[in-house]
Amino acid sequence: LSLSFLLAANHLQITYYTLLTLLIFGIGFLVQCVREKDFQHLWRSISLAMLAGALGISTNAVNLLTTYEYSKRTIRGGSQLADAKTAVTQTGLSKDYALSYSVYKTEPLVMMFPRLYGGSSFGLEVAETDSKAIAALQQMPQELAQQIQGALRFYWGGIDGVGTSGPPYVGAVICFLALMGLAWVDKKHTGWMLAAIVLTLFMSWGKYFEAFNVGLLKFLPFYAKFRAPSMILVIPTFLLCCLAALSLEKVFASPDKSLLWETFKKKAWWPVAGVFAAALLLYFSADFSNDTDKMLLQNVAAITDPAQKATIEAPVRAFVAGLQEDRKSLFWGDLVRSLLFCSLAAGVLYAALKTKINPIGLVAGLGVLVLVDVFGINANYLSSKNFIDAEENNQAFVPSAADTQILRDTGYYRVLNLTQGIEGAFNAGAITAYFHRSVGGYHPAKLSLYQDLIEKQLYKFPNCLPVLNMLNTKYLILPNPQTNQPTVQENTNALGAAWLVKGIRTAQGPSAVMQALDQFNPADTAIVDAALAARIQFKGGRDSLANINLVYNHNDEIVYQSSAAAPQFAVFSEVYYDAGWTATIDGKEAKILPVNYVLRGLDLPAGNHRIVFRFEPRSYQLGNKAAMASSALIWLLLLGALFSSWRQKKQA
Repeated sequence: LSLSFLLAANHLQITYYTLLTLLIFGIGFLVQCVREKDFQHLWRSISLAMLAGALGISTNAVNLLTTYEYSKRTIRGGSQLADAKTAVTQTGLSKDYALSYSVYKTEPLVMMFPRLYGGSSFGLEVAETDSKAIAALQQMPQELAQQIQGALRFYWGGIDGVGTSGPPYVGAVICFLALMGLAWVDKKHTGWMLAAIVLTLFMSWGKYFEAFNVGLLKFLPFYAKFRAPSMILVIPTFLLCCLAALSLEKVFASPDKSLLWETFKKKAWWPVAGVFAAALLLYFSADFSNDTDKMLLQNVAAITDPAQKATIEAPVRAFVAGLQEDRKSLFWGDLVRSLLFCSLAAGVLYAALKTKINPIGLVAGLGVLVLVDVFGINANYLSSKNFIDAEENNQAFVPSAADTQILRDTGYYRVLNLTQGIEGAFNAGAITAYFHRSVGGYHPAKLSLYQDLIEKQLYKFPNCLPVLNMLNTKYLILPNPQTNQPTVQENTNALGAAWLVKGIRTAQGPSAVMQALDQFNPADTAIVDAALAARIQFKGGRDSLANINLVYNHNDEIVYQSSAAAPQFAVFSEVYYDAGWTATIDGKEAKILPVNYVLRGLDLPAGNHRIVFRFEPRSYQLGNKAAMASSALIWLLLLGALFSSWRQKKQA
């Protein structure tokens, strides 16, 4: 039941990390069972775990099977046009893309010292009145300050290029309890937990520990489907909390506090002292700069005009030096802060081990410290400033004048929003899709066919008009050069939902098909891979009176009506997807062919015909049956458990 709920949350990367944690946990106890030769318990546990796992997975079979099927056709599954410049390979994400969002090797220390690496890339961690960098900005010429104020980032860690919203802070008190627990918690727990923490720290380093992590990308199943190695820090976050709880439980339940006191005095301190020593070493050896700072200084150094350089260089260097001082101040402040909380926690532990306070006092004292510690940091990153009322939020969904103008057209067409540039059209925002059928928009797992089209054709805008036409892009939203407000440009050559072509042009392989899209008239010609040409019956020519029209598009069912005196070939402005889409002509199955690299094509016989596309993936049908059966079995097991419990109580 727990696994079922975990999978239903549908964050597959977190699910993957959870299962990885459970695997390490299982190996730890497997070793223990083998050492104790308790094979009966081992096989019983493995059998029950496998049965429970199968049931939990099966209840989510619909989502898992369809996602797996889809993933193989996305950038996470690779691209047939992959090369050294793309973010994917033939089989999955490229090394650089998969290992983006990596943290420096010392950066996981932020779990105990939150702003050791500056905190957030976007917030003001240092008060405006105390910041030396802000003071430097205020003292330089206003025009120069406006140009470089984007470099006002206190974060200087490994995710500098894209930034981070805040540190994965666990809490100084929790880390203190966890580190102390290494000395007195049962080794059957600390062994596998420590192994999992160390492994996932290595994994979080990503590109900064490439020799290790590239090997994982190659050999660890499904690991290459994810990016953002820094996210795996959720595992040590979780395990440190577990270890802290076990440590506290040991103090709480131990009948002989004197033994723990001896351990507390002699060796429990060493892990805590080691972490503080590592932080101090970093403090005295770091330069407190990030790539943005270095690039800023390089740009200044590259200025060739002596007069301009003399005006700019000193203020910019003062600004960068101020940033470094601010970061250093944040670092030292959190070192002292964490030391204070650890000292207070040690005082509460001392009182408990010396029986000066009872267990309730122990839990209450540490509980208050943990709350003050963690909430004191969290409030910097999630506070009343982050919340907006419904009225303000709804402003985002008010159509612009350009949107209103386009919406007067009630036909079937698509829109490309270029107000953020051509790359922004495919990598930023989704509000266009709230009002229109959008050509663009962001998705971290786009179909590789469509991503290929974006990179090889659409990024060449405006030199991609044939492709825009075949995508039925009737309207472009562009920024007005004078007012910067969105304006509408109509594309009268958009081809509609479907059309009939005069002839077929072949090209050898996917790369040649993509290249052929540079120069062709999609209204007259369909381009297909030469390997598929034999499957096309159409021999060319077009009846001038022939036509094909969209009847309706209901997402999973699309219906067209065609009429022609002779056989024709139709191109449909819908992305080709072979995992579930079927086509029928007057109820008889027809084979969908990929044309123009990304669209669908069909041979049409002469006469009047009803063409129906339906999305009926087999993965959904199989998954639905498995989910229903496993859910029924879980209900029976739950009811059986209730009945068994009731019967035992009655007998007692």
